[in-house]
Amino acid sequence: MTGPVFVDTNVLAHRHDATDKMKQLRADSWLRLLAADRSGRLSFQVSHEVYVTLTKKLTTGTAPDEVRAIVRDLVAWQPVTIDLSVLENAWTL
Repeated sequence: MTGPVFVDTNVLAHRHDATDKMKQLRADSWLRLLAADRSGRLSFQVSHEVYVTLTKKLTTGTAPDEVRAIVRDLVAWQPVTIDLSVLENAWTL
């Protein structure tokens, strides 16, 4: 990797959704790579979306306490607070 990689909600949700094993394995593999080289990043919005998706949107639904533990673990990825500066930089990219 050449720099930080922003991870979207869908990748994190697929990692914990066993209904599509292939997507789950791909997401898990990619997230392990990002964790190993410490390049994975996400926003606090994504951590919130992960909570909502895993507890309410998936047909298998995950227990809120379990999802809270997942979200707490994601804080190690140094969540970014979205502000105007972040938006301006994203627009430039």
